[in-house]
Amino acid sequence: MAADQQINITANQFASLSVTLTWVAAGAPIDVTGYTARMHVRNPSVNKFPLCLELTTENGGVSVGGADGKVTLTATAAQTGAMTPGAHVYDLLMLSGADAHRMAEGTFTVVRGVTTLA
Repeated sequence: MAADQQINITANQFASLSVTLTWVAAGAPIDVTGYTARMHVRNPSVNKFPLCLELTTENGGVSVGGADGKVTLTATAAQTGAMTPGAHVYDLLMLSGADAHRMAEGTFTVVRGVTTLA
């Protein structure tokens, strides 16, 4: 099943990331009140497709709005610093009870950082 939206994200290695997406259908925002969310970023070029980053409402990496359909993804500088530069893939699932909807998917590109955190 394809995602509702194809959205590509770029993150700078060793820098904080904050991206706000809006879940829409037929041009109108979907009310996300009561939803939780889970996003995995994986490296498709490495054997076994390893998990590089996990953002969820439970770990504070995803904030879900309300009737405006806003979903904010947040990663720390330490999280982006631990990622290998290059093209990764992600998808974002919105969960309500037993229902799961793939809100967005796309590439998650990490731009190599030169200045590290330590």
